Amino acid sequence: MRLLQSATTVVLFVLVFCTIAQTFSPPEHKLNELVQNVNDEDGYLLPPVSEPLSYDLFLDMTDASFSSYYGTVDITLKYTGTGSIFSINSAGLVINETSLHVTNSREEQLPIESFVDSSELQKITFRLNKPMETNEIYKVHIEFTGTISTDFFKGLYRSSYRVGRDTKYLATTFFAATYARTVFPCYDEPAYKAKFNIKIRHLPQHTALSNMPAVQSDHIGEYKETIFGTTPLMSTYLVAFVVSEFETIHTDGGLFRVFAPENKVNETTYAREFAVRSLRAMETHFGRQNQMPKIYLLAIPDFAMGAMENWGLITFREDLLLYENEEQTAALAKQKIASVITHELVHMWFGNEVTPEWWTYVWLNEGFAKYYEYYITAQLEPSWNLWDQFIQNNVHYAFARDCKSTARPMNFYATDPTILNELYDYVVYEKSASVIRMIQNVIGFETFRQVINDYLRSRSYLSTKPQYLYASIEKFNSVDLPDTVEAIFESWANAPFDSTIPVINRAQLVDDVSNLARAGEVDYEVALSLLQYLERETEYIPWSTAYNALLHLDQMFSNNKEYTRFESFCRNLTGYVFNETTTIKSGNHLNRLHQDKSGYLACYYGVPACLKEASNVLNVALQDETLNVPKEKQSTVFCALHKYELSIGGDYSASLLQKYWSEPEKYQALVDKLIDSMGCSRNTTIIEFYLDIIKLNTVVLPITLNMKSNILISMIKGSPEARAAALRYINAEFDLVSGMLNQQLAQVFEAFALSINAPEERKQFQQLVDTHQSSMTTPVLQAANRALVQSDQNVHWIDKHAGAVAKWLVEKNFENGDDDDNGVKPMRPAAGWLAIVGIITINAMLQFVDIK
Repeated sequence: MRLLQSATTVVLFVLVFCTIAQTFSPPEHKLNELVQNVNDEDGYLLPPVSEPLSYDLFLDMTDASFSSYYGTVDITLKYTGTGSIFSINSAGLVINETSLHVTNSREEQLPIESFVDSSELQKITFRLNKPMETNEIYKVHIEFTGTISTDFFKGLYRSSYRVGRDTKYLATTFFAATYARTVFPCYDEPAYKAKFNIKIRHLPQHTALSNMPAVQSDHIGEYKETIFGTTPLMSTYLVAFVVSEFETIHTDGGLFRVFAPENKVNETTYAREFAVRSLRAMETHFGRQNQMPKIYLLAIPDFAMGAMENWGLITFREDLLLYENEEQTAALAKQKIASVITHELVHMWFGNEVTPEWWTYVWLNEGFAKYYEYYITAQLEPSWNLWDQFIQNNVHYAFARDCKSTARPMNFYATDPTILNELYDYVVYEKSASVIRMIQNVIGFETFRQVINDYLRSRSYLSTKPQYLYASIEKFNSVDLPDTVEAIFESWANAPFDSTIPVINRAQLVDDVSNLARAGEVDYEVALSLLQYLERETEYIPWSTAYNALLHLDQMFSNNKEYTRFESFCRNLTGYVFNETTTIKSGNHLNRLHQDKSGYLACYYGVPACLKEASNVLNVALQDETLNVPKEKQSTVFCALHKYELSIGGDYSASLLQKYWSEPEKYQALVDKLIDSMGCSRNTTIIEFYLDIIKLNTVVLPITLNMKSNILISMIKGSPEARAAALRYINAEFDLVSGMLNQQLAQVFEAFALSINAPEERKQFQQLVDTHQSSMTTPVLQAANRALVQSDQNVHWIDKHAGAVAKWLVEKNFENGDDDDNGVKPMRPAAGWLAIVGIITINAMLQFVDIK
């Protein structure tokens, strides 16, 4: 039986399995129990004595500043217990206790003996003064008020965008995994499905959208009230609503509409057209029709994830939904838009209609969505070779992370909401999709399709667990297997863990040898010797794999005294492929992807032809009042600008910042890319200037919290000089940074996990955590502690492997300076642009002050 595609993959899988199975044995409690029987020592789970049937939810969203709201909910429930107590989830809400009442099916109000609101366990508990009747229907009425978050993009939060000089606000939601309870009292566990009737009161200039179409709109005094149709049976994490001034150009009554800010609504055509094609392909493949009367796609300016599959109201990060045209949008960006749309639509079956009974099995949602994200999109766009890209983007990605001691199994049990909301990682996406693909390869495409159709049909509008999937596989599989499907699948789910070589296998070799060397199973002289073949490689897939491998090695080795030899080695590798890809004039999808990654590496390591082209691109941009740089080349050109301080006929950064100050919405995307490249700089003066931007007042300049956070992250992930400066800055300005970034500080600390590898940096970061941990929120402190654990592993890598890498580079005679074997030389810095940037920034500040 061929479970895998190459012998090297088998070796790596065995290594990963053995390593992680030893570190993370399955939890002692059974993972496959129903929700009612799982171990809940901490008391977070709702007692299994009642279940919701329907919700009547009213929300008053008329606060013009979107800072608070009022709501009522009537929950119709069935009591299945034998006592007088039941509980509902609620977190951070102010409950009006005088409003509480419980009635039975005869509409008799039942006295409430006591009511307990536990903020720690995130639930409210009712005790009636008489026993409740088993299997009787009851209705609970609750009135409450809540706060709309402005700096944490989960639950109900406020987002904003600019149209000209005006800032507009909207209220939007993100409930997965346990944030519905922060917006209204509910049974906030995935197995508890119910129907929802939602009514929203809002300002007349706003539009309210929710899971179902609006069926009625009334004027109530100076406000407007929108009433939505009843939803199908669904879990609370899929409920959604948005109150905004968004517009749509799709008014033809079709199934799909795409909503966006008014100045971006014309960029929604591609999303709608592709969504229609993608959905039709799914309906054919799954043998099941779409369940909803309408599907709205929304581009949200501030968004914590890539997208959220709210049933009928799918929300996206703007850059994963909006598409201008072939000239203005990078090939990779277009591919991501199509892939993410497909991913979210797959959830209509995997997650929405068929829902895991507990978060232990969230991989049944995300693994299948990730798998079909590639499979369906590859059918619709065959020229993209997306099914080949699956290997590098998923299998290799999972391999690299599964070799770490912090890896966890696919089936991972927890009840603490803090842990549950951290489960959306590579395990449930890339690793689970890879395991699903492996099983599909074993039983065959057609059998696999029959399995999926049977599985979806058998669990329609019900909760699920892996055993139902295994039963469908056993039902249709005709391949002779060495064990039961469940035994084979669970060994993965419960363990953290020709004359020419084909393109995919070459990519696999690059990935395998890089990860085996990282894990200490192969000497680095073997790994580096194999990577030398890249001097002659011209295909995208192997280079896409090498891109990650080389940049990881670069980050780990960048503090070494022999680092310039490593740069010389990488210039040798990238010089030929850069010349090959730039001479190809075809604008096909794969070539655009190739130029993006191989071009970045070539410029990053100082290939003269690449730096010359980067200078030319910037000079052309300076002659254009839009300062436009082609999307595929932005990361490459901006990093080269910062790392080598390219000598050009003007100051591009200064010009761009000046444009941004006056027209932020027009130049936001370019500035974001510029920010991402700031960490490429090794000039301490420039680095400290950028860090000082973080202190600028957002009232004076349009520098958002996300931009400030991204400046820090760029520095931390960048050069040793940038990382050291960022660490000094956060130490010196911790109160400012913490107060400003709030929960986003966790993302900043996560970046340190990937970059700290020197003992002195590790010591400084430990001191920072020790000094300020008392003022850190739980998520921030957890992120800091994870960074400390990972930095220990990074330091260990340096101690164990850096010497071998340096020794190999010296023995191979890579020059410790500008010259290397093929005559390639990096350009030297041309200092001086910083002063212009500073002057422009000061002038811009003064200009804004004058206007005010």
